[in-house]
Amino acid sequence: MKPWTSLALLFLAPVALAAPSLPSAREGIAPPDGKAAWVLPAVDKAARLAEDANAGKGTPLRYATTVAAKGKVAAGEWRTLPDGRAFWRLEIASANAVSLDVGFSKFFLPQGAELYFASADGKVVRGPYTDADNTRSGTFWTPVVPGDRAVLELVVPAGLRQFVALELDAAHPAYRDVFAPAQAKSGSCNIDSVCPQGDPIRQQIAAEARYTVAGFVCSGQLVNNTSGDRRRLFTSAHHCFDTQAEANTIVLYWRYESPTCRTPGSAASGTQIPVDGNSIAQTGGTTLKATEEDSDFSLVELNTAIPAGANPYWDGWDRSTNIPTSASVVHHPSGHEKRIAFDNDPLTSSDAGITNVPGRLHWIVGDYELGTTEQGSSGSGLLNQNRRLIGFLSGGAASCDVIDYDAYGRLNAAWEGDGTAATRLRDWLDPAGTGASAIDGTIACTPPTITLDGPATGVAGSALTYTAAATGTGPFTFAWDVDNDGTADRSVGPLTGTSSISPAYPTATSTNVVVRVTDATGCTGQAQRAVNVSAPDIVPTAQAAQQVCGDGDAAIEPGERWRVPVRLFNAGGKALDGGYAVFAPGAGASGNGDTFGHQVIDSSNAACRSQFVDISDQPALGLTPASNVPASDDGVTPQIAVGPGGGSFTFYGQPVTQLVMSTNGYLSTAEGDSGGDYDNTCALAPPDNGSSGGRFNVQHDDLVVQSGGGLRSRFFPTCPRPPDSGGQPRGCTVFQWNNMGAYISPTTATGNAVFQAIVYLGTNEIVYQYQTALPDTGAGATIGIQNAAVTDRLRYSCNTGNSATAGRAVCIFDPASLPAALQQAKVRIDTPAPAVNNLGSGQEQVVNLDFRVADDAACGSPLALRYVGTVDNVAYSVRAAPVLSTTIGAGGACNTSQCPASPAPIASRDGFFANPSRFGNGIGAFNIATSGDPVWFGLWFTGERSRYPTWLAIQGDRVGDQAVAPIFRFRRTSDSPWSVTSSVVGQAEVTYVGPDEYVLTWVLDGVPGGEQQNSLYPRVPAPNPNRTGAWFFPSESGWGTAYDDHVSGGAFDQVGINYLYGGDGTARWSLGATSSPNSGTIAQNTYLVHCPTCPNFADFLSFPLSAGSVSRTFDTQTSGTQTMNVVFPAPLGGSFTRNAVPFQMLTTPQPQGN
Repeated sequence: MKPWTSLALLFLAPVALAAPSLPSAREGIAPPDGKAAWVLPAVDKAARLAEDANAGKGTPLRYATTVAAKGKVAAGEWRTLPDGRAFWRLEIASANAVSLDVGFSKFFLPQGAELYFASADGKVVRGPYTDADNTRSGTFWTPVVPGDRAVLELVVPAGLRQFVALELDAAHPAYRDVFAPAQAKSGSCNIDSVCPQGDPIRQQIAAEARYTVAGFVCSGQLVNNTSGDRRRLFTSAHHCFDTQAEANTIVLYWRYESPTCRTPGSAASGTQIPVDGNSIAQTGGTTLKATEEDSDFSLVELNTAIPAGANPYWDGWDRSTNIPTSASVVHHPSGHEKRIAFDNDPLTSSDAGITNVPGRLHWIVGDYELGTTEQGSSGSGLLNQNRRLIGFLSGGAASCDVIDYDAYGRLNAAWEGDGTAATRLRDWLDPAGTGASAIDGTIACTPPTITLDGPATGVAGSALTYTAAATGTGPFTFAWDVDNDGTADRSVGPLTGTSSISPAYPTATSTNVVVRVTDATGCTGQAQRAVNVSAPDIVPTAQAAQQVCGDGDAAIEPGERWRVPVRLFNAGGKALDGGYAVFAPGAGASGNGDTFGHQVIDSSNAACRSQFVDISDQPALGLTPASNVPASDDGVTPQIAVGPGGGSFTFYGQPVTQLVMSTNGYLSTAEGDSGGDYDNTCALAPPDNGSSGGRFNVQHDDLVVQSGGGLRSRFFPTCPRPPDSGGQPRGCTVFQWNNMGAYISPTTATGNAVFQAIVYLGTNEIVYQYQTALPDTGAGATIGIQNAAVTDRLRYSCNTGNSATAGRAVCIFDPASLPAALQQAKVRIDTPAPAVNNLGSGQEQVVNLDFRVADDAACGSPLALRYVGTVDNVAYSVRAAPVLSTTIGAGGACNTSQCPASPAPIASRDGFFANPSRFGNGIGAFNIATSGDPVWFGLWFTGERSRYPTWLAIQGDRVGDQAVAPIFRFRRTSDSPWSVTSSVVGQAEVTYVGPDEYVLTWVLDGVPGGEQQNSLYPRVPAPNPNRTGAWFFPSESGWGTAYDDHVSGGAFDQVGINYLYGGDGTARWSLGATSSPNSGTIAQNTYLVHCPTCPNFADFLSFPLSAGSVSRTFDTQTSGTQTMNVVFPAPLGGSFTRNAVPFQMLTTPQPQGN
């Protein structure tokens, strides 16, 4: 962790004048018995204050320590109330604490549930918190309550307890007594915001709020953007917080200000007014949008609506470099009521940085003519003479006792930040790209009143209807988000006041249906309701393998046939309506691989040897600091060539020619990586703290280069450590970290580790080796790889002790170059998708997984089979699990049997397939004949989470009735000359269960799913001509048209779906149909459709988007010319035009009728 450098002090949340009572009091439940279920360590106030004694204005002023919950979600007491509702209570205690607040790492309340947080005596009660408080992040932090004991109480409607998801994350037992009269006061020279001096900035005063974050307090303000849409963007200082984990903890307090103007310098002005009744709390946390250290800014978006009564203002801003002639600031000194300060002189711009002041690029206030700032003012906005925001308070020496400077991170420097959306303001404050250098602020508005009604529960596959009614200044526009991902799934309007939507969810989920309503004046309100969807949850249990044909012994050997009975138990809340269970080759959830197909083993396996290639004699590489900490703490090397002459290494299917090394134990494919990502994660998540790109997490931890250490690299034309696969010698590049310690402070660390990564050209093998270990031997580190798109990763270990011990090697193999020890034995699964009966909740069925071992299967090779999931016609339950893991033969010896061959594969037909219950997605499915196994090729026409149409490609060998294949995402990078790129974004299993039906299962962008798909059109009688297939322009591979010719109602019909690209290069599709078989123009439409795992709308066809036309003339069954005049309408944008280009069938021609 990095040290806090905020100017902070705790303040209290308001107690409502009509405080709510606890459910226990209303229901006559006895008070807590004093035997707290969660006892925190006692607070040592003297020790904590002694630690803070030397803290200056630029360092944090803590009010509490953080105590991790460590699984206290299961604690507390449950009971059933007389009316059937469920009641839960958890008491929390910390001896000597003056206040407590708690946070949840999981937080979801079903409709009708109410959560309260209160002092143990029930005098201070926060809440009730309801499903309206569920957040997209799934986290939640409470305001504080006084005392050393507190209680959480929850009431849940009958039948909904199973849908509650509460998991405590941490608590803050406070050691600063913010309730006692003797607490520190803000200086008496401060000026109340209500005073006449504030009249020129009266509107801007309403923009500012104070907030708690991870136990500290800072100031910040709402900021306007060029769209003028009152988006809840809130700015503060980077040194107050700089990670999403911290942003989750933010609780804001609006309008904490004195109701009267107290004379500056008077005793009254130096006395804190009561917090109770003088501020409005806003919970729900925030989403971090951008942060950067040199300009000391952080920008978040508030997750929840600003509370009624806050009446805020959105500050305008000025990003020019013009020297302000005067300035003002609105802030919360010492965390107390809102104050104002003024400097009537020109400011100074500085790039030099100031000792003990966070950031480097500042506006300098020489001194204030009126007022001052203090701890707790950090992040407050500096306004220029035009009352526009120009900076954020970093620190300084000004106080009531000393007339001196203050420093503010400059907004003009933050505008471009470090050059990415995550490190600059430009993308967020000028979303339309207007280039404006300054804009004015905007006032709050009165949002429409919204009533949202809909079911609290449902079942997968069945549509659920939600209706929103709005009153106010109509007409209204309704933007619906039915899975709470922050992206509107449908926008309708203007309407007079009511809108309905009916999503159908394909699997079990607990989410929120959110509607944002905008009135005729542009004012927006929001409402949300929780929904819990039940679905089948099929849990597999494999039984012992049984020999069906072979030599009668216990070993699985070449030429034999075997059966694995698998018990399927429905643990879900909905019956499975028939369907299929899918099995496939591979290791399943417990295997050591990723979706792309990388495999990992360590030196406990003979196929991965430990042979350290010490390059300590190489000069240490130069380091660039990620921020204002030493480069030895958070630093990055220059780019390092992977091989000579621009040689490349293939990583997740993409060529990599250069890498950078971070002091925090990782390699990055991104040129602009800052090296500052010090906080490792176990999740598939984007890198943070200025990091980006693909990642080689060699020992990703918060590390420091110690004296005599360094980061080094060297290329070897022939690697001293030969590759573990590929046979022949290979060139390699070694990246080595010397004398690395685990962070204690920017210049202090513990341990002395030496470790390296070796990257092999040709085989694309990656080897991590550990010569010496840190004291925790990997207990604080992530070891593995992750692709740049953040859709796939391989994790060898995460926060696991003994994973990076001295002498260990970890070998990661590309799927194209697996060593023999990892190459899967050749088998064919004869029953890859056995039928499953209707399976009610709590019921089970045994299905048989039959397979045959190839006659030439290598003796001793690994054999792994996995359960993928179960799918019926409306829902899926996908949970990968291994069902068999063994090796071929016994003790290296094998007998080969001559059992009957596997049954002939299903004679399937090509064309368009879709799930009739989830129209809007579909696949052009084609089997391409080869000399060996046919190649299955699919064009998957689907949608993004935004519902914008997009397409993917699936291609792989079909073995028997199943193809296990990678999923590719394409992007056009240039139109002239023509260029497209592709990346692997997942894996699919296509398993045929009939000539016109298959089961599609997948992991796409890290998310699993599945559905049954049926042929959309009849295949008998076959049409003549029959040009069903995938077509393309040979000179521009990567775009084309999929055609399905068929006879419908006795007449010829052709449906064509074009796989193209929008104006920004994103894959897009359009479709049209015609009854003309050989030539003509086809009008095109496109549609806003669901993503593969998103809820669908049955009425999507009611909203077509006209998309131009396509003209084609066919010469033969497999050739012709095509003219493209496809224009993608708003909100998609872009066009795709080609004139009479030669077109050719890519896939195998289909039979033609008479």
